[in-house]
Amino acid sequence: RIRSQSQIPVRIGAVFYRDRSDSVPLQRIQFTGDVQAFASAMHSVRASGGGDYPEDMNAGFATALDGMNWNESTSAVRVLIPIADAPPQNYGGFDHHAVMRSALERGIRILPVAASGADRSVEFLFRAYGAATSTPYVYLTDDSGVGGTHMEADTDRVAVEFFHDVLTRLLISDVRGEGMHEARGFEQ
Repeated sequence: RIRSQSQIPVRIGAVFYRDRSDSVPLQRIQFTGDVQAFASAMHSVRASGGGDYPEDMNAGFATALDGMNWNESTSAVRVLIPIADAPPQNYGGFDHHAVMRSALERGIRILPVAASGADRSVEFLFRAYGAATSTPYVYLTDDSGVGGTHMEADTDRVAVEFFHDVLTRLLISDVRGEGMHEARGFEQ
């Protein structure tokens, strides 16, 4: 949908992270301009593991930033969209500030999305990533019909949009050089 609205080439990839003790802690789909191939690869990914709450988000960030071909030699809009339903496991030795600095230096915006199960620690971390890389904090609500119960907003400034619409709006706005901003119409 983004490609059809922007008329520019789009490359997409994905990193799926779980916890170190899960049978498949990481899965990666390298960047591709072939949306159909990406969709086919996505169909092979299955959620598994679980049982504990925190996940190895740190490995997910490390793999997404350093294990993917960002093609930094070209002029492009680069956006990493972490989607989390649990806080990061505290394995130690991981510096979220260093991730934010690295993303900034490499021109990668981090557009965080909290899903069902996310708690206030995820919100705090994701708001920090958004603030550091000039993106809004996005979270799924019970309106989505996806997953379990979602955390309630802690503000009365809430704009509810379909997930694909908000991502398209934010990414197209960024491609146009307008940055990423919250929706203008808020529910009261």
